[in-house]
Amino acid sequence: MKNLLITAAVLALSLAAACGSGSSSRAIEEFNASCTFPYKLAETGGAFAQDSDYEFSPGFGCEFYTSLSARITRSGYPDIMDDLHITAIELSSWEYSVFDFCVGDQMDKADRLLKKRGYKTESAEDARYMVYTKGGVELELTRSISDDCMSYNTIARIIVSVETTNKQNVLF
Repeated sequence: MKNLLITAAVLALSLAAACGSGSSSRAIEEFNASCTFPYKLAETGGAFAQDSDYEFSPGFGCEFYTSLSARITRSGYPDIMDDLHITAIELSSWEYSVFDFCVGDQMDKADRLLKKRGYKTESAEDARYMVYTKGGVELELTRSISDDCMSYNTIARIIVSVETTNKQNVLF
């Protein structure tokens, strides 16, 4: 009986871990399908490295590629010690859309569209930011500040990132 309980517990934990991983994969696939940016979250390719619009900057355990309208972060994924993948994309131009909203759109439009897709709102320490999460994907929207500096109306920047692990507790 004891062996049966142990086997059942191990099986339950394995299923829970597998379901969590699948949830992350689905959220990444859903984001990539909805985003008009040419490079995709969690992809390994570095085609942008040859793109003259992007300037390379090294980091601690990562690297950055920056253009006038976007910034790409490559780091180890799914664990920080793994091969480099795109783990974050920062969009600062209206030319790229995510889930049918883009920089310059109203915050309430993005909020409605993200919640409709199952994203949950996370608390942010600063009212200029709205943070949404789903299955290991985090979307942060930065609000633009109006002239009176009192109201936050439109999206000024969109940052999407994937959750990574740090199994070896590496400090950078």
